[in-house]
Amino acid sequence: MLKCDIDSVNLCDAIKLAKAGGLGTANKFDLNNEKLKDDLIKNNLNFYDLLKLSAGKDRLAEELTTGMNITFKHSGVLAGTYEKSNDIFYSIVQTYMIILSKFPDTLIARKCGFDTAKEVSRRAEEVLKGKNSIENFDRYLRGKGNKLNPGTTADIIAACLFVAMLRGLRL
Repeated sequence: MLKCDIDSVNLCDAIKLAKAGGLGTANKFDLNNEKLKDDLIKNNLNFYDLLKLSAGKDRLAEELTTGMNITFKHSGVLAGTYEKSNDIFYSIVQTYMIILSKFPDTLIARKCGFDTAKEVSRRAEEVLKGKNSIENFDRYLRGKGNKLNPGTTADIIAACLFVAMLRGLRL
């Protein structure tokens, strides 16, 4: 294992500074622990190791530690949809719904439980199959104090768009 580097400490500082919601305590390195920096250094936990610890409960950490498979695959889906439709907004929403239907959003899971995240994915699949409208789905997501916000999926979509543009997508 690599020795702790300043990046793992800076990552925790950045997450705390951003006041990211719904993080909970995914592992023993709790962001609310006042001795977190000392614990990271004591345990020689580098940036990658810190993300790997969170990968089971955080899809972004999973993406970063497993080769970004969802991002790379679906950046091609986004680009292909755009090529056929010539509508970037439609392409983004369509790709977003595809990802959300396949991969329960971990931000929702942390806030409301994994069963709720799976229900959101099921409802996204209904929209894709034409069994529900995108407007009804949007209202559903905005209900309950906006706790069903699929923020992890949104972050992956941003990465998909970035990768698609790096691969030559021009708007």
